[in-house]
Amino acid sequence: MRFDANASVSFLESSFLSSLEEPITVSPQWVQFLSLQNFRCYEALTLEVDQRPVVLTGENGSGKTNILEALSFLSPGRGLRRAKLSYATNLNHAEKGWSVFSKVWTGSDREDIGTGLTNTESGDERRAIKLNQTAISQIDLLEMLSIFWVTPQIDQLLTESMGTRRRFFDRLVTSFIPAQGQHLYRYDYALRERSRLLKEGGGDAQWLSILEQKMAQEGMAITSLRHIFLSEILPLIEVSVSGFPQVHLSLEGVVESLCLEMSALEAEERIEALLRESRGVDARLGGSQIGPHQTQVQFFHVERKKFAEFCSTGEQKALLLSLILANCRLHRKSKNRTPILLLDEVVAHLDQERRETLYTEILDLGVQCWMTGTDQKVFAPLGEKAQYFYVQDRKAVKQTMKVE
Repeated sequence: MRFDANASVSFLESSFLSSLEEPITVSPQWVQFLSLQNFRCYEALTLEVDQRPVVLTGENGSGKTNILEALSFLSPGRGLRRAKLSYATNLNHAEKGWSVFSKVWTGSDREDIGTGLTNTESGDERRAIKLNQTAISQIDLLEMLSIFWVTPQIDQLLTESMGTRRRFFDRLVTSFIPAQGQHLYRYDYALRERSRLLKEGGGDAQWLSILEQKMAQEGMAITSLRHIFLSEILPLIEVSVSGFPQVHLSLEGVVESLCLEMSALEAEERIEALLRESRGVDARLGGSQIGPHQTQVQFFHVERKKFAEFCSTGEQKALLLSLILANCRLHRKSKNRTPILLLDEVVAHLDQERRETLYTEILDLGVQCWMTGTDQKVFAPLGEKAQYFYVQDRKAVKQTMKVE
């Protein structure tokens, strides 16, 4: 059964929804200064920019994407490449690790945000984050800054495993409702611990029951917040922007079906019972066959009347850009701030109409959008409303738009 945001669901958190009122003013978020040390191909790089969109051009392999990856580390997680943290270290200084430092405006306040690779006492790698010289968590970072990106690999999002699609969707949910990150973390811990116990023969039955209760509680919270996000973004994403398709999103799964059929408490108790009943199957197959980690995230092309996996590559790219733009509008409308947007080698693959529509949307939203490409001419419609850098020999040199 499909879990649709238009349905009336009893577990919606009305207090959260009531807080999402149209703000009077919008606080722009933008990077003013960026410094990289021992990051990818850069031993050292500094960039100073203003609030306008930033265009990075240069040959393939010149290091444009590395700059966007550095910016993506100003948000939680492993960055836009999702690589091991140590892989971002400059090969000439592998023993030193890497660091990214920035000066970021959030409304009328300028914050110093730094992050870098560090090692724990046990030798594990982790990412340290500091705000104005004070250590903070990744959740703290998410509370103050919103960064989204689109890369060439996003084309694979709708054709790869459902897990990839689900992670992408949950990242959007977490950026809008940061508490989702903690629910996902706690659920994943309980899921892995239960799987380990079942694999080893069951272990402590009482501890197993506690883990299943935790999975049911956190699973309901995850599903609830996913639905809240859907109910907020669907009115924005189902309104077609000229040149981009209308998109409908829905969630399908056992948990979603239970939430439609009964109260939140009843659904939680039912999930716990199903987990208990499926111990034998889960012990043989591994993991769990029930839970929000099995939810199917469906993208539907409204005009074409077909699911995204049956659309062309160009249509899939347009669908995802529609979603990202709607997400930017959502943050502007409900969180009183404009996010930072990173578009890696995306613009050149759009036709002229969609390209110009994208530029109009970026300017209308007031987002600082960082874009990469090999040909400066495709960015010509932006004119002086953007700033341009040419990346070569591990340097980024400021340029003016060449008018022919």
